[in-house]
This record gives sequence, C-alpha cells and structure tokens, in this order.
Amino acid sequence: MVRFAFLQLNVMKTREIIMDFRKNKANEHTPVAIHGSVVKQVPEYKYLGTRITSNLDWTAQKIIGLELPTIESLYNERIFSKVQNIMKDTTHPLNRHYNFNKSGLRLCIPRSNRARCKQSFVPDSIHLFNSKVSR
Repeated sequence: MVRFAFLQLNVMKTREIIMDFRKNKANEHTPVAIHGSVVKQVPEYKYLGTRITSNLDWTAQKIIGLELPTIESLYNERIFSKVQNIMKDTTHPLNRHYNFNKSGLRLCIPRSNRARCKQSFVPDSIHLFNSKVSR
C-alpha cells in the first residue's frame, strides 16, 4: 500500500483501462507501475453501477430502462442543429457559407482545392445537412 499525504492507494485494487481510438494500434501500452507494483490493465470496469469498456460502450441503458442514443447520432443531431442556427443568424461569421442551390432544398458545398478547407466543419456539416433533407 502506497501513502500520499492523506491518501492511501491500494495498488492491488487499482485498475487501468486504456481507451485508444487510433486506427493503427501496432504498439502495446506499457503498464503503469506505482512504486514498483504494476497496475492491472482491464478491458472494462464497473464504476458506480455502470460498466465502462475500453471502447466507451456502457450499460447505463439497462439501469434506466431506455435505449441510449449512440455518440454518432448525438453528434449528427447537434451538428444539424448548429447548421440550422448558423443559417438563421445572419450575423454569424459562417452564415455566408450556407447557401441553398437552385432547387432550394440542398446546400451548395463551397469549392476549394485545399485539403484543409475540404476537411473543415463547413463542408462536413453541409454533407450531413444534405443527407438529412427529404427530397
């Protein structure tokens, strides 16, 4: 048992969970050692009744009895809402980038040869907006 001022850390009860979202996971992570004792690495951990996994799946939906939305669906909803708010606010600095095409249903994607512009918020949000618009 390691003591830090008023904190007693029991290395035998301590667990390490690694959340690594890189596409190329070639190298393994070195385990954490505290005063010569290695902390055990685990793929999931139960904390306050919620099971947290290394890929951030969690089982709180079983506790509350409802199915929780995925992180991707939350992201898409919030981006869609943000685009609508930007389009309503004529004073917003990005408002000029959101223009409807001739049909008035879909937004025009700004043209650029630079990868930096193509991978920015505006084109991505326009693609998302156009995918949600009903024809």
